[in-house]
Amino acid sequence: MKPYSTSISINANQEAIWKVLSDVAHWHEWTPTVTKVEILDEPELKLNNRYKVFQLKLQPAVWTVTALAAPVSFVWESSAPGMHMIAEHTVHAVSADKSNVMLTFAFHGFLGEIIGRLYGKIVESYIATEAQSLKKSIENRFSTSLSEKELELNFADGQIFKVAWNELVKVAIQTTNEGPFQSDVFWLLDTKENSLRIPQEIQGGEEFLHHLQKLPNFDNKLFISAMGSTENNLFVCWEKKEE
Repeated sequence: MKPYSTSISINANQEAIWKVLSDVAHWHEWTPTVTKVEILDEPELKLNNRYKVFQLKLQPAVWTVTALAAPVSFVWESSAPGMHMIAEHTVHAVSADKSNVMLTFAFHGFLGEIIGRLYGKIVESYIATEAQSLKKSIENRFSTSLSEKELELNFADGQIFKVAWNELVKVAIQTTNEGPFQSDVFWLLDTKENSLRIPQEIQGGEEFLHHLQKLPNFDNKLFISAMGSTENNLFVCWEKKEE
């Protein structure tokens, strides 16, 4: 039967993507198509390791790693009476800070043909969602460093930004109607020279918010309103008073 496949470009290096993609025990943390993963051997991705994957609308399946070429690709397979399933995950480096990811899924066996016709649209939707969710998860990953003096962000593509708290002149929240599989809430931090746009999913977001709420007269009511917005809006939560 013809395999289902999707590919997507991600603004991150191959190693950063592989670190997330190969950590199959935690897939449920970044893709809504997986609700739980049970480790049957050991967490680290290795040949012959088995994982029981639970997905919405599908029966749980035990997947065995049958091919592994880190940090480029891995294949795992699952079998049931009359059916065999193969899923391949590949990360191709395009440049130092960009990669292409391809996800492929195929049914085999006499029952595989029937199951493929029944569940083909779900599978096609799931791998597309997984690709988009992986992109969102990777591109929104930051290594953050917060102090009383400044915020430092280390992006997945290697870029580093620093903003001193006392240089801020405005803090706003931008919301869009592009969720849930694309980032739809962003912090906008303005200085006199620059503006930094940060997805809400920033790692260490609670500590980040705590620092912003220390700004004098930060508008928490507007912050709450922004968190409930699903439309294109801008909420200015704080502006520096002219001296």
